[in-house]
Amino acid sequence: MKRAILVDDEKHCIKVLKILLADFEDIKICATASTVVEAYDAIHTYQPDIVFLDIQLEEENSFDLLDKLSEFYFHIIFTTAYNDYAVKAFRYSAIDYLLKPIDRQQLKNAIARTNELNKYHNLSQQLEALKTNINIMNPDLHKIAVPTADGLLLIEIDNIIKCEAHSNYTDIFLCDGKKITMTKTLKQVEELLKKRNFFRVHQSYLVNLKYVYRYYKGKGGYVELENGSTVNVAVRKKEELIKILTQQ
Repeated sequence: MKRAILVDDEKHCIKVLKILLADFEDIKICATASTVVEAYDAIHTYQPDIVFLDIQLEEENSFDLLDKLSEFYFHIIFTTAYNDYAVKAFRYSAIDYLLKPIDRQQLKNAIARTNELNKYHNLSQQLEALKTNINIMNPDLHKIAVPTADGLLLIEIDNIIKCEAHSNYTDIFLCDGKKITMTKTLKQVEELLKKRNFFRVHQSYLVNLKYVYRYYKGKGGYVELENGSTVNVAVRKKEELIKILTQQ
């Protein structure tokens, strides 16, 4: 029998989840909570196997709760009504989530995955990645959070000139000449930044269109950026790039 705790500040959401979980004979709901304090106390009291966790909890959020915990001995399944940018953040972070209104089959699938995974399957790293990705994808925020050995480095998106692919990681070049390495592929970075005036001009390069100083003709051509560096443009990207530049 798996012990579960439901954390949500909306009573009707708790009620719906209780009804859905009644179909699972191997899950016992030990407690419910609507605040970070209540959830923290319930986790320490009941030592759950699974925590169903809403992102936003009144004036706080679930990360305030998770930051208070020294270790994770349970599975987390987030429940969220967030929009598209946050859903992508969950997917990129490989963390289970249920989009409200919760679908019965999706709930079944999420619970099944907790049977397949060891409790200690790098959850701390996944949660750190999730926080980073939510920051990057949130259209209301102007910074990205890049994980480092010491924590997170916050970078103004407008200060990024270009991004360069290197296998499974990406070099980020800033206006002040600094280079920062991010442990994401360029494809992932492109997905995160493409709505922030960035354009994939080449298989290996993503540029901030704000800093494109000049375009030089050629088979594909190349662009000169305001820091003096140049970046080749792929032939298949040439027409789209010129169209964007002439419409700005």
